[in-house]
Amino acid sequence: MHEDAYGKAFDRVLFARILQYVRPYRLQVGLALFFLLLTTLTAAATPLFFKWAIDGALVPKEAKPLAERFALLLWVSLGFLLVRFVNFAATYGQTYLIQWVGQRVLFDLRSALFAKLMRLHPGYYDRNPVGRLMTRVTSDVDAINQFITGGLVGVIADFFTIFGLLAFMLALSPKLTLVVLLVVPVLLWVTAWVRNGMRAAYREMRLRLARLNAALQENLSGVETIQLFVKEKEREARFDRMSQDLLKAWVEIVRWFALFFPVVGFLGDFAVASLLFYGGSEVVRGAASLGLLVAFVDYTRQLFQPLQDLSDKFNLFQGAMASAERIFGVLDAEEELKDPEDPKPILRFRGEVAFKDVWLAYTPKGVEPSEKDWVLKGVSFRIAPGEKVALVGATGAGKTSVVSLIARFYDPQRGRVLIDGEDVRNYRQEDLRRHVG
Repeated sequence: MHEDAYGKAFDRVLFARILQYVRPYRLQVGLALFFLLLTTLTAAATPLFFKWAIDGALVPKEAKPLAERFALLLWVSLGFLLVRFVNFAATYGQTYLIQWVGQRVLFDLRSALFAKLMRLHPGYYDRNPVGRLMTRVTSDVDAINQFITGGLVGVIADFFTIFGLLAFMLALSPKLTLVVLLVVPVLLWVTAWVRNGMRAAYREMRLRLARLNAALQENLSGVETIQLFVKEKEREARFDRMSQDLLKAWVEIVRWFALFFPVVGFLGDFAVASLLFYGGSEVVRGAASLGLLVAFVDYTRQLFQPLQDLSDKFNLFQGAMASAERIFGVLDAEEELKDPEDPKPILRFRGEVAFKDVWLAYTPKGVEPSEKDWVLKGVSFRIAPGEKVALVGATGAGKTSVVSLIARFYDPQRGRVLIDGEDVRNYRQEDLRRHVG
């Protein structure tokens, strides 16, 4: 399994496969999107209450009795509270449902991965460090969860918010809306620039994290050997270098984050300043009301928040695509040892074991072993039922390989392994190992 970081920000095939795990919960997702629409509408309607309060009661264009102004303020306040309560309820429903779906998908993916790992033959683990596989079941699955709960739904929420706010703003004043939108091209350019930098930084961070996890697992599983050969200092120095590389990668990510958010915040403040100048001039000339200007300032601040969040959502997409590729790489791994279509039933073994010209090399399937790759070369023997045989030899001579072939943890490249005169490949693996055990 390669550990190279994924370079594409979005992959339709991987995205479709992720959605397959979401599909069983489409009812909950649909209800969450309905709550999301309610949240957007209530948030977009909130500044209107400021406009109505200012233009109708606080600074009315025409003189009104105090009682009428107080009554209007009361109704505006009650309406504001009602809208905010609906916003609160919709936000709660949306957040709960999306997090619930995310946790269910996380559970399904983790279970599918573990079940797959249990079916893969030992040769797969010879080629893939356990630490890296643990990252697939933990960190990579969690990245998919974040993508669903924060990335996918977050992008939909941001677009709902942007288009909802723009619709309200255009309905109130196309001129003031145009003033605000003049900053957007600059914002999009800055976002694209920072996005490219952050994508490279995240790619490098995930690559170094995978290496660090693999090294950690290797050192912990072999700690007795390390201590036996007095290699602690050497291993500590190597781990520190890898940890330092990971630290540098994270610092680069932080640098891009630290740059992006102040820049977007300043552009938002520039839009507000432009709005105050132009909109204030309109208020002074009597072409616009003070309430309209106050509402637009609030709309502008709301508008730049989702625009700022979109870049962060992009990073979730990037991380999710990389994690999805690695996860589906495991799920799609070929199960090299397959059961026969018509397996032989096992009632009871007599216990006769025979090897006939068996050749074994621990090379990937489809790779022709070289002379130095062979662990067993032309091995032939027969063990009668009830006979006791000791396998003696130096480390690496093939003792464990012989036992592994009997239990069919591996298949030989040449020759046959027989139990009671039947090739072990004719049995179901589960039945064979149950009787061998």
